[in-house]
Amino acid sequence: MTQPRVETPSLEELIERAVAVGAGTGLWASPEQIAAAEQRLGVRFDRSYRQLMTLCNGIERLGEMTLFSVDELGTSQRWRDAHQFMYFEYFLLYTPSFEMRGDTMVEPEFYPPPAGRRPVTLGYNEGSPTQVVCNFSLDDPDAEPGEVAECRCEPNLTGPLERTVASWVEEAEQFDREYGGAPFDSLHDTIMTLQHAVTVDNVVGARRCLSARWRATYDQHAPIEMLDDLRTQLWPPRLPPDPHSAGTRPAHLPSDRHPRVHPARLG
Repeated sequence: MTQPRVETPSLEELIERAVAVGAGTGLWASPEQIAAAEQRLGVRFDRSYRQLMTLCNGIERLGEMTLFSVDELGTSQRWRDAHQFMYFEYFLLYTPSFEMRGDTMVEPEFYPPPAGRRPVTLGYNEGSPTQVVCNFSLDDPDAEPGEVAECRCEPNLTGPLERTVASWVEEAEQFDREYGGAPFDSLHDTIMTLQHAVTVDNVVGARRCLSARWRATYDQHAPIEMLDDLRTQLWPPRLPPDPHSAGTRPAHLPSDRHPRVHPARLG
């Protein structure tokens, strides 16, 4: 028997569902804002991304996912950090020999980008850390929508934008059903993000969590010195975080123990 086709929800419906589980959305982007972002980046956005930005202009904290507003693309320090991290972590030292589509290994499709396309960082996942990237056309406003990739150890192709946003919404809704609310409040989320970034030696991710005062302080030191000092603040001596743990708390740290956190946006 042929299985019924499951339609991907519209972007309007997905935005409503995202807000219902605690995500924040920006006001709609004007055609002028979208055109300015395209000019800065030297690309033409596809129809799906353009529609999303005209509906919400960015999504904050959809679970662990964040999509930048068009005004941030190419301008904000947060975007620059994410974009720099993408190239440093994934593309700088080697060209991938394979990519992943779900659990299936495929020939490289995302990087290097196809002729006439350019990768643009659209957002990030605080939990992985992962960058959200799409290859946009350099000059064709009617080009077919590009794949959205969540770059981890290799570009993980997740399909068209609507399907990708739908998967993020469904994950956030599942968390809401199982735990009865948004993953964390903002301060707790920052602390957990900082713990994870230090655990996996993610300098960019750790720095993003710090207040301006602490960033200025650590700018005077080498990145490894910053991470070492943060470890002494986050965990007691002789209890370093487990680099293989993907959780928000090191596996060896009892649940009734709380890290000493003073750098995380408290300055």
